[in-house]
Amino acid sequence: MENQQPSTEGGEAIHAGLRGRVFSVPTLVSIAIAVASIVFMATQFDFNWSETVESVWTMSLWQYFVAFLLHYSGFVLRAARWKLLVENASRMETNVVRLPSIPRLLQIILISWFVNSVVWLRLGDAYRAYLFSAQAARGFSWSLGTILAERILDITAITVLRCTSNSPTRVGSGQVISTKLLATKMPDNSNDICDVGERQRAQDRLVPGKSVQASNG
Repeated sequence: MENQQPSTEGGEAIHAGLRGRVFSVPTLVSIAIAVASIVFMATQFDFNWSETVESVWTMSLWQYFVAFLLHYSGFVLRAARWKLLVENASRMETNVVRLPSIPRLLQIILISWFVNSVVWLRLGDAYRAYLFSAQAARGFSWSLGTILAERILDITAITVLRCTSNSPTRVGSGQVISTKLLATKMPDNSNDICDVGERQRAQDRLVPGKSVQASNG
């Protein structure tokens, strides 16, 4: 009976810790902000509730489940990538850094995305750095630097994909096609990442006179 007493106390401590997290002031404030946002949008905007309910009842649950699974599996990959970045940054440190696990990093990312959805200026990223600094016993600026490195990787990947998505490709018959890797539309302004005119000139070099004939037709 005496051996079972510590396990009972440990279980009570775990429940007390969970109760403290759920009913903590930041959690309650976040829930209140989310509820207030939903009430505000529902009352101030003209929603077609009948069409919304009909869309919910007629949607394919299987497709919705697959989309849900694919979407949230991306967060697991984000957590694994973030831990890899942190491990690489920690190799330059002389002291030992206590890194959170991937499930804990996943929880921090999901919390930051929730904060970004209810506040302005992407303050969820700052809150994410704060949570990580508290978990890993690192400074806030150090934690924010790992998130900045992650954002640079995201921008680089998006830039490469956008620049290559509309690049002209020659097929066997000599016809030029444009590979559509992304379903996003390139912005129509002078600050575009890839020059649309440059892609058009590249197509003209591959198929001379094709654009002229198309314009005359």
